[in-house]
Amino acid sequence: MRRTKIICTLGPSSVEYEILLDIVRAGMDVARINFSHGDPAFYHRAVELVRRASRELRKPVAILADLQGIKIRIGEVEQGAVELEKGSSVVVLPGEGVTTSQKLYIRYEPLLEDLKVGDDILLDDGLIKLEVQEKFADRLHATVLEGGVLRSRKGVHFPRTNTSARTFTEKDQRDLEMAVHLGVDYVALSFVRDGEDIARVRSWGKTRGLRLPPLIAKIERKEALHAAEEIAQEADGLMVARGDLGVEAPIEMVPVYQKMLVKLAKERGKIAIIATQMLESMRESSSPTRAEVTDIANAVLDGADALMLSAETAIGKYPVLATQMMHTVIEATETHLASRIPSFYRPRGMLPEAIVFGALQTACNVNARALVVFTHSGFTALVLSSFRPGMPILALTPEEGTARQLALVWGVLPEVLDVPEEAESITLLRRAEEMLLKRELARPGDPVVFVASSPFLGYRNLIRLHRLGEPFTDEGTPPGTPAPEPTG
Repeated sequence: MRRTKIICTLGPSSVEYEILLDIVRAGMDVARINFSHGDPAFYHRAVELVRRASRELRKPVAILADLQGIKIRIGEVEQGAVELEKGSSVVVLPGEGVTTSQKLYIRYEPLLEDLKVGDDILLDDGLIKLEVQEKFADRLHATVLEGGVLRSRKGVHFPRTNTSARTFTEKDQRDLEMAVHLGVDYVALSFVRDGEDIARVRSWGKTRGLRLPPLIAKIERKEALHAAEEIAQEADGLMVARGDLGVEAPIEMVPVYQKMLVKLAKERGKIAIIATQMLESMRESSSPTRAEVTDIANAVLDGADALMLSAETAIGKYPVLATQMMHTVIEATETHLASRIPSFYRPRGMLPEAIVFGALQTACNVNARALVVFTHSGFTALVLSSFRPGMPILALTPEEGTARQLALVWGVLPEVLDVPEEAESITLLRRAEEMLLKRELARPGDPVVFVASSPFLGYRNLIRLHRLGEPFTDEGTPPGTPAPEPTG
């Protein structure tokens, strides 16, 4: 089975229902809805289609709402495109005017407050580069260091500048409230600068009585690299957003930052996602480059929970083939290089960690074929995943939302319990046996380990070893061995 999860971005190429079904079959675990594009009608339709496909295929699929954030762009360009010649001078102003080859308008209100002489202005993902030469009260004068054709609404970056505008915009607030009402499972926050940006979103949700889903901080700004520790502490996960990050930071450092950020997230038991251009050539081609295949394999070996497809599935010609290719490469890497997938987790002395570690030791000692986790919130399964066990993790939960969220977690196969959780212990354990056999995770006679740190099976903390097909302890006997309290 594949352990690293696949996120697919939805768009015109993938929101037809039959295509979406094929993408789920091909391996999609999480559907990303990019709130930088589309409208409320599209968001509603995308959520409905994903939920429908999930029900039809009986596979939990999470939905990730990716908020736009404070994306800085130029406005409209004269006749749609102008050429900025190397060595030429341009006037740079904040606002909504029409850009020409002599005058550039940037949609960023604090432009004149934030930029200083010597700062760089990068346009269109860094393809065009300006340097500020003079600063006046109402404008900047800049020189074109690297020229090119500039088109309307292209992105702008200030790699040497600490920007002052906060990332959680009014549009983000409207979109987040909509996403919560749509029942999405995760929210990604764009252009996060520090831990305070995450805390501000949580506080905003609390004042409005909204129960926010887990928050994923996208690391794509220079400031975020410096504040990565506090961001990892505040957020529920990190996304290495390599597109904008490769413009804000030296491009040769992107692989270094990728490995650093994945390690940082996994040390804290947080979700780690790697994104951008993983199969970029498959937007137009039915097969990837060798470099892209190697990039996917290296991302798996970095220890990420999930890898993300963006334009490949949103607007590409081959959304199903791209998903299948990512699945195939991940599976091959995990099959042949499993021992090289790291666990960076640093236990923090919590009781669930002691339960999980005991279960994992037991499973390793008896060469168990699978670990079965009974969970309400999904936390026990997340902790168990962080240790990167060599056997699959079957997570059973009465909560559909928990099952969907666990679809993003490395190595976890979530299932919704279709028997009442207050059912007798033997009934729950037998149902778990049936699921293991149905998924072909184990065969009769194989050892498996059951673990729970919530009140399932009559005990709050439970580790139980069992061989499939053998009788369970009769109902008059405590159905499990209570796990010891942690010491030290």
